[in-house]
Amino acid sequence: MNSEKKVDILVVEDHPIDLKYMEDILEQIDLSVHTCTNGTDALESLLKLKPRLMILDLNLPDLNGDKVLIKISELMAWSNLSTFIVTGNDLTEEDKIKIHTLGAEKSFCKPVDPTLFRQEIRALFIGDW
Repeated sequence: MNSEKKVDILVVEDHPIDLKYMEDILEQIDLSVHTCTNGTDALESLLKLKPRLMILDLNLPDLNGDKVLIKISELMAWSNLSTFIVTGNDLTEEDKIKIHTLGAEKSFCKPVDPTLFRQEIRALFIGDW
């Protein structure tokens, strides 16, 4: 990366095994990874951290991923936030259009392909490395 400060990303995942899997994938990229396990904490963390990327599970115990995306668009406190969706569900084309309309750039089905996932993240931050 060009600067000393690492890029902040937030991973929102309620299943411990999936969260650990994501952390293992992301530790190979020079990023500052923060985690939370529900939508309410995600919104609070977004306000505090102002990360460049949020990796968001759609199925959360309190606010589902759709509702988190809606809240983000209402608040607009972070203009450069990118969002990747991860889900254990098969997404239909209609689902993909919906989450894209709500502000997510990419969607991935679990388990994500580690190499492809890292490539997509690196492409997002192309000017930062």
